[in-house]
Amino acid sequence: MVKNIGFLFLLVLGWVRGGRAQYLTIHIDQSGSSDFKTIQSAIDSVPSNNSQWVCISIKPGIYMEQNSYNYPPMLKSSHPTIPAVAAKVIGDRMAFYDCGFYGVQDTLLDAMGRHYFKRCIIEGAVDFIFGAGQSIFEECTIVVNVGESLREGSTGFITAQGRSGANDSNAFVFKNCNVTGSGKAILGRPWRPYARVIFFNSSLSDVVVPYGWDSWFYANQVDQLTFAEINCYGPGSNTSKRVAWEAQLSQEMTDYFVNITNFIDVDQWISKQPL
Repeated sequence: MVKNIGFLFLLVLGWVRGGRAQYLTIHIDQSGSSDFKTIQSAIDSVPSNNSQWVCISIKPGIYMEQNSYNYPPMLKSSHPTIPAVAAKVIGDRMAFYDCGFYGVQDTLLDAMGRHYFKRCIIEGAVDFIFGAGQSIFEECTIVVNVGESLREGSTGFITAQGRSGANDSNAFVFKNCNVTGSGKAILGRPWRPYARVIFFNSSLSDVVVPYGWDSWFYANQVDQLTFAEINCYGPGSNTSKRVAWEAQLSQEMTDYFVNITNFIDVDQWISKQPL
C-alpha cells in the first residue's frame, strides 16, 4: 500500500534541456476529480521516450493498488499476510518527497537506478527496504512494525540490499533518519554477496537489536559486506555488541556516500529539479 502523506511525488525521467528545466505536472486524486485515479495509471501515461521532467502530484490519501493482504499488519487477521511490494522503483533518476510506503514484508523494492527519498515514511517488518538501488534516504522515518505483524519473539529485518559485485556502485544510505517502531529488528542482511548499507547521523531506537546486522547466506563472505553506522545516536545505537565484521569506513569513504552530489547527483539531476 502506498499512502501519500504529503503533496509531491517527483518522477524524473528526462534531462534538463538548455539549462532550463522542462517539466509537466500531472495530478492524482482517487475520487476521480483529477487527471488520474491511481498512481500506476499516472506513471503508465508517461511515454517510454519521454525527455521531460514529470512531476506527479498526489492528493493525500490511501492508494490500494494491489490485490494482496500485506497491510495493515494484523496478527489475527482473517486474511493471510504475504510478501507484496507497495512500490517498485526500477528507473534511473527518481525522487520521492513526503511520501509514505506501508507494508509488512518487502514494502519498498528499490530495485535499480539512482533514487532520492526525502522526508518519507517507510514501514514494515521483514526486508522492507530491499533491492539494488543506488539511493539516499534523507530525513526519513523508518518504522518497524514487527510488534504488530509477527509472532511474539520474532525478529525483523529493515534492509536486504542487493549489491552483486565488488565494482557495483549501488548502496542504501540513510542520512539523518529516524528508526523507530515496535518489536525488534536487525538493521540489515545481505540479499546479494556485496551488500552495502550505511546509517549516518541517524536516531536508532531500542527496536534495533544489539548485534545490529545479520550475514544471512553469506557467513563465509562477511569481508565482502559493507554494513556501517556513523555518528548515530539513541538507545539502539550502542555498537559495543555489534557483529565483529561491521565495517569501519574511512572519512573519505564516508564523505563520498553521504554527499548527495558525489553519490547520486554527479550530473545534477537533483539539484536542478524544478521544485
